[in-house]
Amino acid sequence: MARKLACFTCGLMGVLVLGAAVWARSNLLDPFLTVDVPTLLLKSSEYEGRRITVRGVVDVNAGILGRGMFKLRQNGSDLWVLTDRGVPSEGQIATVHGTFKQGVKLGSVQLPILLQD
Repeated sequence: MARKLACFTCGLMGVLVLGAAVWARSNLLDPFLTVDVPTLLLKSSEYEGRRITVRGVVDVNAGILGRGMFKLRQNGSDLWVLTDRGVPSEGQIATVHGTFKQGVKLGSVQLPILLQD
């Protein structure tokens, strides 16, 4: 009986260690999921609250004192990015990491937004 319990315990520990390794690789080594903007907007509910990376051309920007927002365009789709790191220049290709929110209300408009980390 003790031998069976020891084998079970070793097997359980192995599963836990393997599971922890998989979790660490997916969440610590690559915490941002790279998504293209059209897919993000098409499947916005799947990405709500997730940390993602997007890349595109800065189409419009507005900023003051290191804070602001800019519109990132990729394959005909647009995503607004809120930042406190300063805004990139119009026409610049930007890669942005942040948390996706599918419905942020700005005045009377509700937009999908990326909150830059």
